Amino acid sequence: MFKTKVELRNLKEYLTQDRVIRIPPWQREYGWKPNENGQVGVLLSDMKEFIESDDSEYLIGSVILCPDTEQKGRFLLIDGQQRSMTFLIFLMAARKYIKNENLNVEDGHPLSSVIDELKDCISAKKDEYSGRLYMNQDDANKILESLYLWSTASDEVGDDILFNADQQTLTQQNLVNVAKYIYRDNFKKNKWISKEDNLFLSAIHKILHTIRFVELQLGSQDEAITVYDHINDRGLPLSSADIIKNRIFQHVNESQF
Repeated sequence: MFKTKVELRNLKEYLTQDRVIRIPPWQREYGWKPNENGQVGVLLSDMKEFIESDDSEYLIGSVILCPDTEQKGRFLLIDGQQRSMTFLIFLMAARKYIKNENLNVEDGHPLSSVIDELKDCISAKKDEYSGRLYMNQDDANKILESLYLWSTASDEVGDDILFNADQQTLTQQNLVNVAKYIYRDNFKKNKWISKEDNLFLSAIHKILHTIRFVELQLGSQDEAITVYDHINDRGLPLSSADIIKNRIFQHVNESQF
């Protein structure tokens, strides 16, 4: 019998637990496609449909975690990297858009907590970047910190990060292109949810509180990968080579890797 803990968490709860989520070094690169027919475009379309509906919740799927034996308080994300990272970048882009469009409401308004909730989901510290979700490569984590700083800046400030692809690794380019697609191609062009009448703030509030993950916490990395192998029917398809590689590299610590 596996030692398993199952939680149903909304997006805010998933990202603001007292823990650090780290993607293991053997995981594949972040690779969701930032275009209308790619995974990011489909996710934005699905969220828009959900927001405009009367549905009270949207189950996005499952994530699989296990404790990191090398560091207390850190969990390894065995399944759910693509969705988790996309939502993190989405929230960064939303924060920048709200700031630069002055989508503010008075204290006491039902939506007045949205900005602080966004900050809390993105960083564990109030006024500086302390990532809640870490990638499997140092250069990827550097770009996440740069995107955090971009999300806090006035419009156009820090936008050079969006256009320096020739100076970035493939992983960095993927992360940056998603931020650019969400912010410039959707939010700024009003292709997603209108900023009028607090509709955008209301949409972000609904996403934070009613999009839900089934979170499976397994007792060990071996158990987590076993479960992952059995339920891997979402996201980017895994080849047999991917599964074999995961099985081998789970026994290698990060310094050895």
